[in-house]
Amino acid sequence: MNEKNEDVGNYIPTIVNGAISNSFPFKSTTENSVVVSDVNGDSVHAVVVELRETIQVHLEEDNPSMEHKIILIGDSNMRGYVSTLQTLLDSNYKLYSIVKPGSDTNELLNTAKGTSKKLTQQDIIVLCYGTNDFNQRNPGKNYPNTFQNIKKFIMSNSHTNILVINTPVRYALRNNEAMNKTISKLSVKLQKLVKINPHSKFLETPKDINLYTKHGLYFNKKGKYLINLKVASLLLSILAHNTKKPIVLNWYDPSTDTQNNMKINTAININRNSGRNRKILVTRTDDFLWPK
Repeated sequence: MNEKNEDVGNYIPTIVNGAISNSFPFKSTTENSVVVSDVNGDSVHAVVVELRETIQVHLEEDNPSMEHKIILIGDSNMRGYVSTLQTLLDSNYKLYSIVKPGSDTNELLNTAKGTSKKLTQQDIIVLCYGTNDFNQRNPGKNYPNTFQNIKKFIMSNSHTNILVINTPVRYALRNNEAMNKTISKLSVKLQKLVKINPHSKFLETPKDINLYTKHGLYFNKKGKYLINLKVASLLLSILAHNTKKPIVLNWYDPSTDTQNNMKINTAININRNSGRNRKILVTRTDDFLWPK
């Protein structure tokens, strides 16, 4: 018996959320999955450096006296984001985190409703959703409900900013292709949704397998740090755009502008003297009106 068959024979099924998991160890599950590599090897360092520089530029242009509230709401994937983001942002960015492991999108959005009422255009909600929405046996079952719940939340909270982080792909399941296709479809629809809602943005997480833990469900330290850099850069970009001071123009009343009126009157009263030679009037006698 070869090594692969030994893994299958020694595998012990486990119960996850009341259902029997037929997934095999992570090494064998990734052999048949389509892995899209966004950042590999040395490219990770280049992306990190670029994001750090972008964040630094935004912070230098930021108004330190203006306070911003950033509310992070999500399932277990959101753990540790606040502590990392706090090191990337200045003290005028107040971060709050609501993490509910095992919660679906509907429960997370119900939590966000009460929190979003007191926020303004100077604040932002970061929503990480969907890990527990998709059933292993039928991943497309709750897909329409997930989209409608997020759509309703975005359209009913136009008074503040919303950043939606997509559901990470799943490499922890043996048959992960069906679920990952459903996740991709949802991401495409949400990208179209945020385009027609200017107060919302969408952040797609990397799909590089090297940024995941060995069991393939969560991001590893490198993956989480990269996502935090992307979140921080996008947050600063959104808030900088919404908090720019407008150029105020005073109301112009021509009747009160005495100096300008004097210039106009002077220009009207000036007699224009032309230096051109005037032509002598010629009487036409050969015309039918003046016969000879």
